[in-house]
Amino acid sequence: SALVNSVSENFRYNMLASLPMTDSLKASSKSSLSLKQGDRFIPSRSVANRDLCHHNLLSTAQEEDSNLLSEEVESQYKSTLAKSIFGEDVASPEEHKILSLKNKAPAPSAAYQNSLKVLYSQNLSSQKRSAVTVTSDSYQTLDAPGIVDDYYLNLLDWSSANILAIALGSSIFLLDCATSTPRSLYEYEETTVTSLSWCPSNANYLAVGLDNGVVHLFDVARGTPIRKLEGHQGRVGSISWNGFILSTGSFDSTIRNWDVRAREPLVSVFSGHSS
Repeated sequence: SALVNSVSENFRYNMLASLPMTDSLKASSKSSLSLKQGDRFIPSRSVANRDLCHHNLLSTAQEEDSNLLSEEVESQYKSTLAKSIFGEDVASPEEHKILSLKNKAPAPSAAYQNSLKVLYSQNLSSQKRSAVTVTSDSYQTLDAPGIVDDYYLNLLDWSSANILAIALGSSIFLLDCATSTPRSLYEYEETTVTSLSWCPSNANYLAVGLDNGVVHLFDVARGTPIRKLEGHQGRVGSISWNGFILSTGSFDSTIRNWDVRAREPLVSVFSGHSS
């Protein structure tokens, strides 16, 4: 039977081959040929540069390896840096931020002392300060007859012992502000008092400038002048203390500095102003 089948197949193939090819037969033969070949495309390698293709393959592989290596090195560097900053037990460095707006700063140790706390909190008070009301009305009025009406004279001064000194013409009066008790300190005969100033370091001494250019230093407890300073050629209209150095300004355009402790008290003279 196998022999009969083979003979019949050969006979059929020969009969078909002897027949003329029509359009339908040509199309069916082409479709059967395409099905036998499949859809695989084999390009022509005559125009391809094999050396260039090999180089491109190797360079791409090397870049991928280097990228993997750099990522591994960077990850290891970050991990080492995080451990050195945050400690060995750090799990994820991204959770430990240097500046954080959510978590509070860690509390200091019990032995820590903030030296700036006293500096910035010593003026703070738990109680609010009450507003001080300054009245425009005087609580006491003094009668000062004979006071010289001259803007350039300094005829009133208040000591640290709450004693008010005032020059009335040729007389000097003292007022104890605690008891409101006035008393006369000294009275000149032929000259006028033009300035006076208390010594800030010792409220027992009062410097007095006169119209004739002389400066007297008074001991208030004794009520008499204990020092006489001469040198000005005009009235002494201003007096100022700096420790035990007394500076006097006169109408003669000079400023004289005196050391009231020294035997020769004149220290220096400033001149040059014209008014």
